[in-house]
Amino acid sequence: MTEFDNLTWLHGKPQGSGLLKANPEDFVVVEDLGFTPDGEGEHILLRILKNGCNTRFVADALAKFLKIHAREVSFAGQKDKHAVTEQWLCARVPGKEMPDFSAFQLEGCKVLEYARHKRKLRLGALKGNAFTLVLREISDRRDVETRLQAIRDGGVPNYFGAQRFGIGGSNLQGALRWAQSNAPVRDRNKRSFWLSAARSALFNQIVHQRLKKPDFNQVVDGDALQLAGRGSWFVATSEELPELQRRVDEKELMITASLPAAESGEHSVRRWRLSKMPLPRKRCCNRCCCAKK
Repeated sequence: MTEFDNLTWLHGKPQGSGLLKANPEDFVVVEDLGFTPDGEGEHILLRILKNGCNTRFVADALAKFLKIHAREVSFAGQKDKHAVTEQWLCARVPGKEMPDFSAFQLEGCKVLEYARHKRKLRLGALKGNAFTLVLREISDRRDVETRLQAIRDGGVPNYFGAQRFGIGGSNLQGALRWAQSNAPVRDRNKRSFWLSAARSALFNQIVHQRLKKPDFNQVVDGDALQLAGRGSWFVATSEELPELQRRVDEKELMITASLPAAESGEHSVRRWRLSKMPLPRKRCCNRCCCAKK
């Protein structure tokens, strides 16, 4: 059983199997912010290389090194612990000289570069991530190669995977217990993980229901469309459907699904491609349904 067994498979269930993450070097992630540091300001952006370290652990260690509160260190997104990852962290250190980061010693972690910046780095404030994956012990190479070609041509559902839900689904289970008890959760990290798991589970179900339809890639009135390779988006109207469908077919546009959020009446687009869902007008942001290359 996998976390995708109860979700719709765009290209059918795989016939073969393989081993992913046999070692951290088999899963490499490089974060792309999409902008360069300002060179001035009360924040410091640091590009950090991590091997076997989770993001929160490094952020807490950095806060301790700088003698600031942990909440003053932010990042655009969590990265897998069992991987080699390159990402940016942001520390608020107003009115201080630039620290000597060569003295920041943490096993499995290295500061690659750093610079001043005017704004805090917020969750989701990045262009994207580049992945390099190694799959070992493949049982059916032909099936894998066929699927890779299908993904190149038609994309793949951009479901949230097991990492988002915690070991054995613990984050989602925590979110369910929290919802049932309605009791306050004072641990902000735990609260963040639980909320993220709940939102991701709802998103997966939205994509799953849409992909069950034979015309899932047909643009409909109210779909939120994102410009390929950009963060700009707009809502489809009935008058434009033929032209918008052409642009989706030619991969100029990507159809998104709703990602429930706490903000009311706002939409912020996150990347993902291929399918699309009717878009609620409030309390959601968007994420592309399928990733295409």
